[in-house]
Amino acid sequence: MTWAQYRRRACSFEGREVPLGPIAAEIVSTLVMHGGRDVALTELLEAVYPDPDLEPDWGVSCIHRIINKLRRLMPGSIATHGWHGYSIAPPRTDYREAA
Repeated sequence: MTWAQYRRRACSFEGREVPLGPIAAEIVSTLVMHGGRDVALTELLEAVYPDPDLEPDWGVSCIHRIINKLRRLMPGSIATHGWHGYSIAPPRTDYREAA
């Protein structure tokens, strides 16, 4: 995800641009910034809802729902670690020369 993609709420996956909503863009950018390392659900909540007073009661279920939607849009890209951790796979690079 580039800065320009973040600003227009999109990311690249397998050569195509995937449109994202505002919360999905925050989730993907947070996962990308961690470079494949585990990100706790609480950290995702803080990224999406930086002000705890404005965090809705359904914030956790919202994040789970969006993660599931991202998995459908970008199969194999987001891994779950335990009950409350996620990571995003680094971009795949194919170094083989085209024949």
